[in-house]
Amino acid sequence: MEDPNPGQEHRVGSAAAKRLELCTGSYTGYDSSKGPDYPDYPSDLAYPLPQASTDRSGGNPVAAVDSRRVQTAVIGGPDSDQPVIAPEQPHHLDELRRHFGTDQFWCGTHLGGCGEKLMTKRYEWKVCHFSHYPDRDGSKPTCHRSATGVESADHLFIKRDVKAWLADQGYLAQADLRSLGHDPGDAVDFWLCPTGQHLRFALHPGDYRTWRRAVESLGAKTGRVEWVFGRDGAVVTDTVARRGYALRVRCETQGTDRRVLIGVVTANTGTVPWAPL
Repeated sequence: MEDPNPGQEHRVGSAAAKRLELCTGSYTGYDSSKGPDYPDYPSDLAYPLPQASTDRSGGNPVAAVDSRRVQTAVIGGPDSDQPVIAPEQPHHLDELRRHFGTDQFWCGTHLGGCGEKLMTKRYEWKVCHFSHYPDRDGSKPTCHRSATGVESADHLFIKRDVKAWLADQGYLAQADLRSLGHDPGDAVDFWLCPTGQHLRFALHPGDYRTWRRAVESLGAKTGRVEWVFGRDGAVVTDTVARRGYALRVRCETQGTDRRVLIGVVTANTGTVPWAPL
C-alpha cells in the first residue's frame, strides 16, 4: 500500500534522533535501515512438544508444565542479555528457528525468569509461543517470572539497540539494567565514555514523588541526566513544562524482532509521532 504521507516517518525520525544527538553532543546522522544480522542456522521444524502426564496411583501430575504463554526469551545462556521474541505467526516462527536453531532459548534471569531452557511451540490455529519443558522428576526450580508478554524483554531490546546507535554516533557506552522494585527492566542506564554523560530510559518511573527523588539523587551523583520515558503521565507533563520537550520510547514487533521507536512530546503535541531509532 502506498504511504499516504511519504517522508513523514523520516522527518519524525530525524527530529527524535536530533534530540538524542543533542543529549550526547553528537550531530552526526544515523542509519535507521540497519538491522540485526543473524547467522543462518539449519531449520528444524519437527520440534518436540512434550506433554504432562499423570501419576495413575495418586492422580498427581508428574510432568508439571508452566502453561503460561511465554513470548520472550534470551539466547546464549540463562544470564544472557540478548533478547528474542516468539513470533505469533507460524511462518515467522519458522524463520526464528532457521536463525537460532531449536535449543538456544532460555527463560533468562534478566527477564526475571528461572534460568531454564524453553522450547518453541508452533501452531497453525493459535498463537505460537515459548514454553517451559515438563519437570518430569521434580528437579527444576519453580519459575516466578511475573511478565511473559511480548513487551517483557523491551528493556533488553532497548539496551541492545541504543548501545548500537550510540556506537554509530562514535560513542562507546556502558549500559546497565536497573531494577527499581518492579521488574528487572525498570530502567536502562547508559554512560557515555569518556564524557560521563548519563542517559536513563525510565520504563517504569513510578509515581511523581518517586521520580523527583530519583532526579535529585542521580543529579547529585552525576550531574545532568537526560531522561527518556516509557510511559506517559505526570512525569512526562512535568518534564515538558520544565524543559519544553520530553523524549518517549516504545518498542513494536517487526517480523521476528522488536524495534525501538523514539517520540518527542512538546506542549503542542497531540498524538505522539513515533519513528525508529
